Amino acid sequence: MYLLEPVPGQDPMETLEARAGDESPLTPAAAERNQRIADALTAANPAYHPMESTSDQYIAVTDQAGIEVTLFEDEVAITFPYWDSLDTGYLLREIEDAAALVTAETGWKLYDPQLETFFDPSRDAEAFREAFGAGASAVNRINEEQQVAEARPPWWKRLFGGG
Repeated sequence: MYLLEPVPGQDPMETLEARAGDESPLTPAAAERNQRIADALTAANPAYHPMESTSDQYIAVTDQAGIEVTLFEDEVAITFPYWDSLDTGYLLREIEDAAALVTAETGWKLYDPQLETFFDPSRDAEAFREAFGAGASAVNRINEEQQVAEARPPWWKRLFGGG
Protein backbone atom coordinates (compact mmCIF):
# COMPACT_ATOMS: atom_id res chain seq x y z
CA MET A 1 0.00 0.00 0.00
CA TYR A 2 1.11 3.56 -0.61
CA LEU A 3 0.35 6.97 0.73
CA LEU A 4 0.73 9.69 -1.86
CA GLU A 5 -0.74 12.93 -3.03
CA PRO A 6 -3.33 12.17 -5.70
CA VAL A 7 -2.58 13.84 -9.05
CA PRO A 8 -5.85 14.92 -10.70
CA GLY A 9 -6.48 12.97 -13.90
CA GLN A 10 -3.59 10.54 -13.30
CA ASP A 11 -3.85 6.91 -12.26
CA PRO A 12 -2.02 6.49 -8.91
CA MET A 13 0.03 3.63 -10.37
CA GLU A 14 1.27 5.97 -13.11
CA THR A 15 2.32 8.42 -10.41
CA LEU A 16 4.20 5.69 -8.55
CA GLU A 17 5.79 4.30 -11.72
CA ALA A 18 6.99 7.77 -12.73
CA ARG A 19 8.83 8.03 -9.40
CA ALA A 20 10.21 4.49 -9.41
CA GLY A 21 13.63 5.29 -10.85
CA ASP A 22 14.29 8.37 -8.71
CA GLU A 23 17.37 7.75 -6.59
CA SER A 24 17.70 11.29 -5.28
CA PRO A 25 18.43 11.70 -1.60
CA LEU A 26 15.73 13.08 0.65
CA THR A 27 15.60 16.84 0.78
CA PRO A 28 16.32 18.22 4.25
CA ALA A 29 12.64 19.12 4.68
CA ALA A 30 11.49 15.61 3.68
CA ALA A 31 14.12 13.99 5.92
CA GLU A 32 12.87 16.05 8.91
CA ARG A 33 9.22 15.26 8.08
CA ASN A 34 9.97 11.56 7.67
CA GLN A 35 11.87 11.45 10.95
CA ARG A 36 8.89 13.09 12.72
CA ILE A 37 6.57 10.47 11.21
CA ALA A 38 8.93 7.60 12.11
CA ASP A 39 9.19 8.93 15.67
CA ALA A 40 5.39 9.22 15.89
CA LEU A 41 4.98 5.64 14.62
CA THR A 42 7.39 4.24 17.21
CA ALA A 43 5.78 6.33 19.96
CA ALA A 44 2.30 5.10 18.99
CA ASN A 45 3.40 1.46 18.78
CA PRO A 46 6.55 0.41 20.64
CA ALA A 47 6.64 -2.74 18.48
CA TYR A 48 8.00 -0.56 15.67
CA HIS A 49 11.72 -0.03 15.53
CA PRO A 50 13.88 1.89 13.06
CA MET A 51 15.45 -0.16 10.31
CA GLU A 52 19.15 0.31 9.83
CA SER A 53 19.91 1.68 6.40
CA THR A 54 22.78 3.27 4.59
CA SER A 55 20.39 4.85 2.09
CA ASP A 56 19.75 8.58 2.09
CA GLN A 57 16.60 8.02 0.02
CA TYR A 58 14.26 6.85 2.79
CA ILE A 59 13.62 6.24 6.47
CA ALA A 60 11.90 3.00 7.52
CA VAL A 61 10.41 1.35 10.60
CA THR A 62 9.28 -2.24 11.01
CA ASP A 63 7.53 -4.35 13.63
CA GLN A 64 7.81 -7.98 14.75
CA ALA A 65 4.97 -9.08 12.44
CA GLY A 66 6.89 -7.91 9.37
CA ILE A 67 4.95 -4.72 8.71
CA GLU A 68 7.30 -2.14 7.22
CA VAL A 69 6.63 1.57 6.76
CA THR A 70 9.11 3.17 4.36
CA LEU A 71 9.06 6.96 4.09
CA PHE A 72 10.33 8.42 0.80
CA GLU A 73 10.41 11.97 -0.57
CA ASP A 74 6.93 11.96 -2.15
CA GLU A 75 5.30 8.77 -0.91
CA VAL A 76 5.15 6.22 1.86
CA ALA A 77 5.08 2.47 1.25
CA ILE A 78 3.43 0.15 3.75
CA THR A 79 4.44 -3.44 3.08
CA PHE A 80 3.69 -6.67 4.89
CA PRO A 81 4.23 -10.37 4.40
CA TYR A 82 1.46 -12.67 3.21
CA TRP A 83 1.83 -15.09 6.09
CA ASP A 84 -1.45 -16.82 6.77
CA SER A 85 -0.61 -16.58 10.48
CA LEU A 86 -0.68 -12.76 10.31
CA ASP A 87 -3.84 -11.43 11.94
CA THR A 88 -5.64 -9.31 9.35
CA GLY A 89 -7.38 -7.34 12.10
CA TYR A 90 -4.00 -6.34 13.53
CA LEU A 91 -2.71 -5.58 10.06
CA LEU A 92 -5.69 -3.37 9.21
CA ARG A 93 -5.35 -1.46 12.52
CA GLU A 94 -1.64 -0.88 11.91
CA ILE A 95 -2.27 0.29 8.34
CA GLU A 96 -5.03 2.61 9.54
CA ASP A 97 -2.90 4.03 12.38
CA ALA A 98 0.16 4.53 10.18
CA ALA A 99 -1.94 6.10 7.43
CA ALA A 100 -3.55 8.48 9.94
CA LEU A 101 -0.13 9.66 11.16
CA VAL A 102 1.19 10.15 7.63
CA THR A 103 -2.00 11.87 6.44
CA ALA A 104 -1.96 14.25 9.42
CA GLU A 105 1.58 15.29 8.48
CA THR A 106 1.26 15.32 4.68
CA GLY A 107 -2.39 15.22 3.59
CA TRP A 108 -1.56 12.18 1.41
CA LYS A 109 -4.11 9.44 0.75
CA LEU A 110 -3.79 5.68 1.14
CA TYR A 111 -3.81 3.72 -2.13
CA ASP A 112 -4.05 -0.06 -2.49
CA PRO A 113 -2.63 -1.22 -5.83
CA GLN A 114 -4.04 -4.71 -5.32
CA LEU A 115 -7.57 -3.33 -5.10
CA GLU A 116 -6.69 -0.50 -7.54
CA THR A 117 -8.36 2.15 -5.41
CA PHE A 118 -7.76 4.71 -2.72
CA PHE A 119 -8.31 2.76 0.44
CA ASP A 120 -10.11 3.28 3.72
CA PRO A 121 -9.23 0.49 6.18
CA SER A 122 -12.64 0.70 7.88
CA ARG A 123 -14.74 0.89 4.74
CA ASP A 124 -12.69 -1.58 2.69
CA ALA A 125 -11.83 -4.12 5.41
CA GLU A 126 -13.68 -7.04 3.81
CA ALA A 127 -12.16 -6.45 0.37
CA PHE A 128 -8.74 -6.26 2.03
CA ARG A 129 -9.31 -9.54 3.89
CA GLU A 130 -10.29 -11.25 0.63
CA ALA A 131 -7.26 -9.87 -1.23
CA PHE A 132 -4.95 -10.78 1.66
CA GLY A 133 -6.38 -14.31 1.73
CA ALA A 134 -5.74 -14.67 -2.00
CA GLY A 135 -2.17 -13.41 -1.52
CA ALA A 136 -1.54 -15.76 1.41
CA SER A 137 -2.93 -18.69 -0.61
CA ALA A 138 -0.64 -17.86 -3.53
CA VAL A 139 2.41 -17.66 -1.24
CA ASN A 140 1.48 -20.98 0.40
CA ARG A 141 1.06 -22.63 -3.02
CA ILE A 142 4.48 -21.33 -4.17
CA ASN A 143 6.11 -22.55 -0.95
CA GLU A 144 4.53 -26.00 -1.33
CA GLU A 145 5.67 -26.24 -4.96
CA GLN A 146 9.18 -25.24 -3.96
CA GLN A 147 9.29 -27.85 -1.19
CA VAL A 148 8.16 -30.57 -3.61
CA ALA A 149 10.77 -29.47 -6.15
CA GLU A 150 13.52 -29.47 -3.51
CA ALA A 151 12.52 -32.94 -2.28
CA ARG A 152 12.66 -34.41 -5.78
CA PRO A 153 16.03 -35.87 -6.81
CA PRO A 154 17.86 -34.01 -9.60
CA TRP A 155 17.06 -35.06 -13.16
CA TRP A 156 20.37 -36.82 -13.62
CA LYS A 157 19.82 -38.99 -10.54
CA ARG A 158 16.37 -39.93 -11.81
CA LEU A 159 17.74 -40.67 -15.28
CA PHE A 160 20.83 -42.62 -14.23
CA GLY A 161 19.51 -44.03 -10.97
CA GLY A 162 22.18 -42.42 -8.84
CA GLY A 163 22.12 -41.46 -5.23
